[in-house]
Amino acid sequence: MISADMRGAFNIISWSTEYARMISDAGYGNAFVATMIAAPLTFLELSLNYRNLPQKFISPFGGTFGINSATAQNETGFYLGSKVVVVPDQFWFFSSANISQSLNTLGNTLHYSDILLGSEYTYGILRLAVQLRSYGKGPVFSITGDSLSKNSFRFDAEAELSKTISASFRGELQRSYSAVSNAPKGGYLLGVGLYYLPTEEFSVSSGMAFFGTDSYASRFYSNEADLPGSVPFVALYGSGYRYYVQCSYDPINALTLSARIGETRYTASPGSPPLHKTTIGVQCDVAF
Repeated sequence: MISADMRGAFNIISWSTEYARMISDAGYGNAFVATMIAAPLTFLELSLNYRNLPQKFISPFGGTFGINSATAQNETGFYLGSKVVVVPDQFWFFSSANISQSLNTLGNTLHYSDILLGSEYTYGILRLAVQLRSYGKGPVFSITGDSLSKNSFRFDAEAELSKTISASFRGELQRSYSAVSNAPKGGYLLGVGLYYLPTEEFSVSSGMAFFGTDSYASRFYSNEADLPGSVPFVALYGSGYRYYVQCSYDPINALTLSARIGETRYTASPGSPPLHKTTIGVQCDVAF
């Protein structure tokens, strides 16, 4: 593969572009991507991205991906994001639109959209955020007969109760499509979190979430702490609750000891025993 990229920055705008050509037995593909970030006004920020990753373009570096998992290089689309500040460092609105298309295994064109609207407010020890999202095939905010389309509303609240204790809350409602019942269905998630730092060397993170969905396609993802260097990616689907507790101890600057337990418990189905999944981990980090 041969590629060339170009970058630039001015007072209120920065941009980058890249062109790549693949030459292999799989075919010949030309890919192009361009990104721009601008702040034309003191209260306005904009970001724009366009990418054209054809079906026959395969990056040997694994750096490209598309919404169609069967052909990871198969995507063409654009992204537009904005942020409008009402009160600096306190109150703002944000929005984004990600529109793309790809080809399925039959060669038909599939259109996707991901629309996000929201706002965030910070006052003293409190931070509040609301978010409305529409994701899937076809028209925006519509629930079509596939396993991808979903509309969701999320509310987040965080509070620093003291220098050593902070708490969080998340509530999320979702509207998705169920292939089993051939009709739109709903889902919910209610979660709380707590962070405690009794000393500079010792910290405790914990949380609990209750959830209910009609299928795996309408799953939620748990936002929880994990062992250092790891990113949690826990899918919550069905009906039940999940909790976790994690502790970290730094006896000296070069040594960190961590331990956690996370468990998901599902509501028992008629005639079946309750199901639960438990993960326990310990970790020792040493710096030289």
